[in-house]
Amino acid sequence: PGQKVELELKNKGKAAHTFTISKQSVDKEVQPGDETETEVTFPQSGQLEFVCKFHQSSGMIGVLTTSGSGSSSTTTSDSKY
Repeated sequence: PGQKVELELKNKGKAAHTFTISKQSVDKEVQPGDETETEVTFPQSGQLEFVCKFHQSSGMIGVLTTSGSGSSSTTTSDSKY
């Protein structure tokens, strides 16, 4: 909780996507077959929502969750693009 982590983003699909966290001014675009990295700060507790701004209306939304005990997990949507 509260720590910065570096995330590796890979787009294995055939369409461009973004990894966008408005609350942290994170907005990374990843082209098909490409990859990039970004830093995010986990919340002290609770969840931090991220979206693909190109496909958010189709349900491409995920959540970074911290339990407050130092462990974290990632949940992503399973949209096929």
